[in-house]
Amino acid sequence: MPRAAAESRFRRLMMQAIMWIVLAGTVGLAAVVNHARQQDLSPSLGQPRSFGLITLRLPDDWRISDSSQDPGVLLIAWDPVFDRQLIVSEHGIGLFDLLGLSTEPRSGAGRRTERIQVGDDQGVLSIQHEVDEQQDYYRLSAARGLRGGRVLLLTLIVPGQMQSRGVESGRELLKRVAASVRIHTR
Repeated sequence: MPRAAAESRFRRLMMQAIMWIVLAGTVGLAAVVNHARQQDLSPSLGQPRSFGLITLRLPDDWRISDSSQDPGVLLIAWDPVFDRQLIVSEHGIGLFDLLGLSTEPRSGAGRRTERIQVGDDQGVLSIQHEVDEQQDYYRLSAARGLRGGRVLLLTLIVPGQMQSRGVESGRELLKRVAASVRIHTR
């Protein structure tokens, strides 16, 4: 039976070089796809929009509704791509306490909090994982006290299947929206 000719040194080096090129191309393509997905999860903010005495910047390409049955809700924005929902509301401090939220950072029982900038003042960002009969989701809430015992509440609902990547990008998005808030005096 004839034996295959021994591979020359040049051929062996060429095969290794081709394998390295294929590996580098695969890693590069994965990085590009990952970057594109991250950009989708972290949309750019649009022009400032006013709702009552509050002006803020919302994500571009999100659908916005300023009609709600809840009198405290100023607007609801919905992300048609990832099914996230941003609710901007203003409530009395009593309802705020009833919801178990706080203007001071605290953690425990599936909740973590941190201080963030909400407009020109400090606020609190709270992240809580919730599960009910119909869905599994993360509730990210940014709160800031207003005059007259009122509280501005920005709530981002992130579907549970997005897990940590969706929560982390939602956290950054909510921080950017919260920082864009401007409160107007009458």
